[in-house]
Amino acid sequence: MGRLKVIWTNRAKEQLKTIYNHYKTITPQGAKNVKDDILKTAKELVFAKQYQQDEIEPEFRRIIVRHYKLIY
Repeated sequence: MGRLKVIWTNRAKEQLKTIYNHYKTITPQGAKNVKDDILKTAKELVFAKQYQQDEIEPEFRRIIVRHYKLIY
């Protein structure tokens, strides 16, 4: 079974950039670590119902990475 292809919306890309820039002001390595963790988790999706249903938007699934919620 192959991995699912994740297509990032423009909004999601901007939000990831905002998260990265926030951490970059504190520590560049920390910013890279957070960004890498988020991207790695998204790449590890194998099947559509792999994670929990989101409680706010039940038609979507969610993954929690550090303090951030990835919706797919």
